[in-house]
Amino acid sequence: MKGDRTTLVHGLPDDPSDVATVLDGILASGSQKELLPAVRQVAIANGGIAKVATDANLNGTSIYRTLSERGNPDLRNLTLILRAMNLRLSIQPIVTA
Repeated sequence: MKGDRTTLVHGLPDDPSDVATVLDGILASGSQKELLPAVRQVAIANGGIAKVATDANLNGTSIYRTLSERGNPDLRNLTLILRAMNLRLSIQPIVTA
Protein backbone atom coordinates (compact mmCIF):
# COMPACT_ATOMS: atom_id res chain seq x y z
CA MET A 1 0.00 0.00 0.00
CA LYS A 2 3.03 2.28 -0.32
CA GLY A 3 1.52 3.92 -3.40
CA ASP A 4 -1.66 4.74 -1.48
CA ARG A 5 0.35 6.23 1.39
CA THR A 6 2.35 8.39 -1.01
CA THR A 7 -0.80 9.77 -2.59
CA LEU A 8 -2.31 10.54 0.81
CA VAL A 9 0.71 12.42 2.12
CA HIS A 10 0.03 16.02 1.03
CA GLY A 11 -1.21 14.87 -2.37
CA LEU A 12 2.14 13.56 -3.54
CA PRO A 13 1.94 11.25 -6.55
CA ASP A 14 2.97 7.63 -6.13
CA ASP A 15 5.21 7.42 -9.21
CA PRO A 16 8.86 8.27 -8.41
CA SER A 17 9.20 10.24 -11.66
CA ASP A 18 6.17 12.33 -10.72
CA VAL A 19 7.54 12.87 -7.22
CA ALA A 20 10.82 14.03 -8.77
CA THR A 21 8.90 16.44 -11.02
CA VAL A 22 7.04 17.91 -8.03
CA LEU A 23 10.25 18.34 -6.02
CA ASP A 24 12.07 19.77 -9.05
CA GLY A 25 9.31 22.34 -9.50
CA ILE A 26 9.64 23.39 -5.88
CA LEU A 27 13.43 23.55 -6.24
CA ALA A 28 13.10 25.63 -9.42
CA SER A 29 10.97 28.15 -7.52
CA GLY A 30 13.92 28.67 -5.17
CA SER A 31 11.87 28.09 -2.04
CA GLN A 32 13.84 26.05 0.49
CA LYS A 33 11.02 26.76 2.91
CA GLU A 34 8.75 24.62 0.70
CA LEU A 35 11.34 22.10 -0.49
CA LEU A 36 12.43 20.63 2.83
CA PRO A 37 8.93 19.91 4.17
CA ALA A 38 8.07 18.35 0.80
CA VAL A 39 11.15 16.10 1.00
CA ARG A 40 10.06 15.25 4.55
CA GLN A 41 6.63 14.19 3.27
CA VAL A 42 8.28 12.03 0.61
CA ALA A 43 10.41 10.44 3.35
CA ILE A 44 7.29 9.71 5.41
CA ALA A 45 5.69 8.12 2.35
CA ASN A 46 8.83 6.03 1.77
CA GLY A 47 8.69 4.14 5.02
CA GLY A 48 9.14 6.97 7.49
CA ILE A 49 11.84 9.35 8.64
CA ALA A 50 13.60 6.67 10.71
CA LYS A 51 13.85 4.29 7.74
CA VAL A 52 15.18 7.00 5.45
CA ALA A 53 17.68 8.07 8.13
CA THR A 54 18.89 4.47 8.43
CA ASP A 55 19.11 4.04 4.65
CA ALA A 56 21.02 7.34 4.39
CA ASN A 57 23.31 6.48 7.34
CA LEU A 58 22.21 9.64 9.14
CA ASN A 59 21.03 10.32 12.68
CA GLY A 60 17.23 10.17 12.94
CA THR A 61 16.99 13.20 15.21
CA SER A 62 19.06 15.39 12.94
CA ILE A 63 17.07 14.37 9.87
CA TYR A 64 13.87 15.66 11.51
CA ARG A 65 15.54 19.04 12.06
CA THR A 66 17.16 19.01 8.62
CA LEU A 67 13.83 18.51 6.87
CA SER A 68 11.92 21.09 8.89
CA GLU A 69 10.91 24.45 7.42
CA ARG A 70 13.81 26.00 9.33
CA GLY A 71 16.24 23.26 8.34
CA ASN A 72 19.47 24.12 6.59
CA PRO A 73 20.96 20.87 5.30
CA ASP A 74 24.36 20.72 3.76
CA LEU A 75 24.53 19.34 0.23
CA ARG A 76 26.02 16.03 1.40
CA ASN A 77 23.15 15.28 3.79
CA LEU A 78 20.47 16.34 1.32
CA THR A 79 22.08 14.13 -1.33
CA LEU A 80 22.16 11.16 1.08
CA ILE A 81 18.52 11.69 2.06
CA LEU A 82 17.38 11.90 -1.54
CA ARG A 83 19.47 8.90 -2.58
CA ALA A 84 17.88 6.84 0.23
CA MET A 85 14.55 7.52 -1.52
CA ASN A 86 15.95 6.76 -5.00
CA LEU A 87 16.03 10.45 -5.94
CA ARG A 88 18.82 12.90 -6.74
CA LEU A 89 19.40 16.59 -7.35
CA SER A 90 19.86 17.77 -10.90
CA ILE A 91 21.32 21.03 -12.11
CA GLN A 92 19.93 22.64 -15.25
CA PRO A 93 20.31 26.03 -16.88
CA ILE A 94 17.62 28.60 -16.20
CA VAL A 95 15.64 29.20 -19.37
CA THR A 96 14.70 32.82 -19.91
CA ALA A 97 12.09 33.95 -22.40
